[in-house]
Amino acid sequence: MSGSSQVERYQRHLLAERADYDHARQLYLKRRVYRTFDRLMRRFAGCGLSGRLLDTGGARGEFIEVCREAGLEASSVGIEDGVNFETDRLPFDDAAFDVVTSVSVIEHLRVAGTYLDEVARVLKPGGHLIVVTPHWPYAARTFYDAYTHVQPYSAASLGAAFQSHGMQPLALVPWMVEKSDLFWTLPPSVAFRVAAWLPFSGLSRAPVPGLLKGRSTTLLGLAHRPGAETSG
Repeated sequence: MSGSSQVERYQRHLLAERADYDHARQLYLKRRVYRTFDRLMRRFAGCGLSGRLLDTGGARGEFIEVCREAGLEASSVGIEDGVNFETDRLPFDDAAFDVVTSVSVIEHLRVAGTYLDEVARVLKPGGHLIVVTPHWPYAARTFYDAYTHVQPYSAASLGAAFQSHGMQPLALVPWMVEKSDLFWTLPPSVAFRVAAWLPFSGLSRAPVPGLLKGRSTTLLGLAHRPGAETSG
């Protein structure tokens, strides 16, 4: 078994063992993620989430369930399907999807070239890739505390990775779940700094104004596969 396959199996084992990893809670969290992705698309791509969506490395599949609730034709792929993202072809036809999502995946891949090439291949012309990954300039202190993390990204390196594999960056912004779009309109250097300095996490139950919640050291990237068609 490859190293990356072992990592994915271990991650899924950890999720299953977590006390808070129950179906209802995960649906709640994934609905927040869905709404945030939809807002991101509407702001930077001019369309919301729609059509066919592929979630890569999606753990137990609650995000797919939420996407289907919203009317999307959604699929997932990962180690449970025998796919090694570092080396394998994705088991889908060319130009099969309008949107591909990638949450906490690429930082676990030593080399992401095959993965990004395959994502670009299965995206329709005009389709979009959404990536969530730790943002190295702000997550460096704790990045390797998760020993399965092997490859960090900054906004600059993620944007370069998109371009190197045939996709155009549309947004490289803080990962702020259901926060004001203000964090996506500030100059990037300011937005990332403010997001990292917020005193409370987004799910904190502390009785403080919402403006003080949502601390994030995570990067949210949106890329577009150029082409004549448009996604959504």
